Amino acid sequence: MQQVPCFFPQAEPEYGRPRFGLFFPSGEADRGVILCGPFGKEFEIARTQMSHFGREVAARGCAAFRFDYWGYGDSGGEFTEACVTTMAEDVDRAIDELRRRAKITRVSLLGIRFGAAIAAVVAARRNDLDSLVLWAPTLKPWDYLYDGLHQTIAMQSLLFRDIKFVRDDIVANVLAGYPSLAGGYDLNCTDQGFPLGAPLLREVKELDLFSLSPKITAATQLVHVCKQAEPPPKLATDFIEKLRAAGVPCRLDVVVEPTLPWMHEGIFAPRAPNLFEKTFAWLER
Repeated sequence: MQQVPCFFPQAEPEYGRPRFGLFFPSGEADRGVILCGPFGKEFEIARTQMSHFGREVAARGCAAFRFDYWGYGDSGGEFTEACVTTMAEDVDRAIDELRRRAKITRVSLLGIRFGAAIAAVVAARRNDLDSLVLWAPTLKPWDYLYDGLHQTIAMQSLLFRDIKFVRDDIVANVLAGYPSLAGGYDLNCTDQGFPLGAPLLREVKELDLFSLSPKITAATQLVHVCKQAEPPPKLATDFIEKLRAAGVPCRLDVVVEPTLPWMHEGIFAPRAPNLFEKTFAWLER
């Protein structure tokens, strides 16, 4: 299956700053899907899965477009410049680029983890989307980022046998523009070394997907992805109920995968077959 690398947008010189994308054409398809990756290390891990999904969904008659946010992957910029606003703008530009290349009439957004939160933000302000797919969404984005700093604390214990900066210290320093220096390290980062930016933290602290959900009009599939069969988390069921109350066609699926697409596992898996098939069925409905 063909894939076309590109930089975009081409028609907005004032927007500047090129983003990198991969276009997966699908003949005369009138449907297309934008693939919105997750945050930080999860983004790097999920890129392979997203590319495989793009190729496979294109083979089924749905054009696809995977892209790197500003500050991510092969796009320009610094990681700390990426925030909710820039990431949502990147999704908007990716939609424009896919429509320009594929001449499609129906567009879906597929977001993974934090990328699902960004996809929901975009869906809440647009009424021209056919559907929304959320893979294991971070429905409380601030809790997700804040909880992730636990591992940064654990890293300090390993490096210094002491805790130099607790999570609130790190957040305060990032927001104030001060480093959290210890032993030559700036600890204003995730445990994988991704530096945290003040714009991202400010916007995520204010981001409430549940308050945005009544503005979503696109039919929505939320997929809880797990390693063994289990009930979906309450946040997922609450979010779906919120959409249903607003009259949005939606469903909540549970998919079991031995390897989660956004995590390093004992065995490398370039695709998640059960998750892919469940999503194909939704997009082809």
